[in-house]
Amino acid sequence: MRALDLKTSESEALEAKLAAAPQPRYDPRTRALIEGPIVPTLIRLAAPNVLVMLAQTSVGLVETYFVGKLGTDALAGVALVFPVVMLMQMMSAGAMGGGMSSAIARALGGGRHADAGTLFTEAERMQKERQTEFELLYSFQGSRYCDWLLAAAERGGWQAILR
Repeated sequence: MRALDLKTSESEALEAKLAAAPQPRYDPRTRALIEGPIVPTLIRLAAPNVLVMLAQTSVGLVETYFVGKLGTDALAGVALVFPVVMLMQMMSAGAMGGGMSSAIARALGGGRHADAGTLFTEAERMQKERQTEFELLYSFQGSRYCDWLLAAAERGGWQAILR
């Protein structure tokens, strides 16, 4: 019985110390994330991302519909280029873009604007060094690299536009 009383008094002393310790002040929005119900919070945070994904998917379907109206040669060209475009998007958004966006957001959220600027400059430098071909593929000059993917009619159209 004595050991139980000792443990109870120790835990009460610890609880008193914790209650007396200064509690961190949180912004009401941060407190809602920490203390709010999990499922509604997740749904509220995920809703914008879900909407963007639905919009991107819808655009992809509409683009495919219109390219399909141009004929099978155009669809074949899109099918050949699609994996390269997806690779570029994932490298930009997932690998480099996601990590750097997170670091820049944390710096801005912490009020360290100079650090955010430095991170942005570093991200641009890294992209220039490591992904030099992306700039070419997204430019009008980059469309020349895709000439071999195009049927004669599409190639003629692009060449007329680029002149």
